[in-house]
Amino acid sequence: MIRSIYNNKLDSETKSPAKALTFAYLIAFAIIGLFSVGIHLSTNLLMEQLTETSEVTYHLSRTRTLIQRLPYQVESFAEHESDVDQSRLRDSLLKIQASVQIIRGKIQPAETINVELTDVFYGKVFELNKKMNAYTNAATHCAILDMQYDEARVICTNVKRHMDQLEGREIIAGLDVALDKYRQATLDKIDFYHSLQIGGIVVILLVLVLEALLIFRPLINRIHNYHKMLVEQALQDPLTGLKNRRAFINQATAELSQARRDKTPVAMALMDLDKFKSINDTYGHDVGDAVITHFANQLKMRVRRGDIIGRIGGEEFAIMLVRSTDDEDAYSVINRIREAVAESPCSYIDKAGKAKELSYTVSVGIYSCTPDEETINEMLSNADEMLYRAKENGRNRVVLINSDGQNIEEAA
Repeated sequence: MIRSIYNNKLDSETKSPAKALTFAYLIAFAIIGLFSVGIHLSTNLLMEQLTETSEVTYHLSRTRTLIQRLPYQVESFAEHESDVDQSRLRDSLLKIQASVQIIRGKIQPAETINVELTDVFYGKVFELNKKMNAYTNAATHCAILDMQYDEARVICTNVKRHMDQLEGREIIAGLDVALDKYRQATLDKIDFYHSLQIGGIVVILLVLVLEALLIFRPLINRIHNYHKMLVEQALQDPLTGLKNRRAFINQATAELSQARRDKTPVAMALMDLDKFKSINDTYGHDVGDAVITHFANQLKMRVRRGDIIGRIGGEEFAIMLVRSTDDEDAYSVINRIREAVAESPCSYIDKAGKAKELSYTVSVGIYSCTPDEETINEMLSNADEMLYRAKENGRNRVVLINSDGQNIEEAA
């Protein structure tokens, strides 16, 4: 069905194949949704059935056990005339009454949960309900005796004889039959619900296979064609070819985790081109872009292998210095870059078409540490504080405050 719909829609809407794919997807989604709801409902019914089965089985089993105990409890009370024996007898009768009441509530002829169970309780073959009433009523005569006035031994001995005549074994046998029939009927229901679930799952799997073949496969070629472009847009700065902020933070985070495991120092350098706004205002944005590109190329040429470079803002760049870079190493590497930038003007073509050069400088703040609980954002924030000091102290400088609280530039 999905193949027919897909082909018809695609033929009639060749100018917009996306509509045909969307229509086929919605049909498949509706089928999956319908059968998912069905599976959910069958699961709920299955859980309800299991809960009900557990409850009914428990009360049938408890009633059987307590019925079996009653004659022995009556006999023990007749022999010892003990308050403890009478209390146990009363407790058994109360539990039997509670369990039977729960079972009766579920097997009323008008709303029975199981025809076989109802037949065992109320049918003429077993008459289990009638026999249990007679049996428990007989035992009740002992349970309600007042031993101060009544002759417990005589009364309960007679009750025991009467109970023997009532054939308690028939009641127990009837309860066994009720339990077996109920369990079998329950297993049949569970098998039915389970079959519904399997059928629904099979249909969903078939629809998913058809989706893969008829809907998603036609999209693979287009996705493949766009993949490289999307990756570049997601991870690279288009002007400089450096990592953008997201890619830089992702890779720097991985390096930070490695340094944390190895307990080795790393450093974060945050760079900002000095008075870049005035360059844009004076020479235009084309020259500003040329300066940005020139600076990026300087970074590519001069950073060490393994260090991570990224453009994280308009004229802001960051370098993650890895491989056990301590304070002195970080300062030395970054300061060489700063000096090279100051000594290497950017070439550009002015509006008159003449080749010219423009000198510019960069200010840098460095945060160095042996990472413990630091995050990349925290390192960037700390490096930004150092960058602010570099700007405040006259620009074209590197500021790194070591663990002694001293600016390495001043110490040098």
